[in-house]
Amino acid sequence: MAIEFITTREMNGKTAGKVRIVKLAEELEVQIEYTCPECGFSEKRKEKWGEPLVSGAGVNKKFDVKCSKCSFEIKFVKLKKEK
Repeated sequence: MAIEFITTREMNGKTAGKVRIVKLAEELEVQIEYTCPECGFSEKRKEKWGEPLVSGAGVNKKFDVKCSKCSFEIKFVKLKKEK
């Protein structure tokens, strides 16, 4: 079981939010664990790797996790792009 991609981010909003995404090499789905910075809702779920969750390639990879409760879009870019 090799990890293909992993990220953990913290963000500020109305509440303290965080998101963690783990993609195992042999799976087509990712495990997403987040706390929405808008409404504070926490959830763990699996989602298909690809559009609309992830777009772009390489350093230009962008992520968009949508809160299941309030539909707030948690958006962030690859850490290399931020630097």
